[in-house]
Amino acid sequence: MFTQNSVTIDTENEQDLGVLYYFCSGGASLKNTYQKLNEHLDLQQIDSTSFSVSKILQE
Repeated sequence: MFTQNSVTIDTENEQDLGVLYYFCSGGASLKNTYQKLNEHLDLQQIDSTSFSVSKILQE
């Protein structure tokens, strides 16, 4: 849900909460309310790693 100053990440159904753990290692989850920053980002704190996905089909 978006508001003027925040975004809340959650699932509609409680049984779907596991999908929010997929992107975090160590047991963390994306589920939370995040506040909008009204200042420039500190570019030294941003991870510049590029990621790609490879899929291999097996018969």
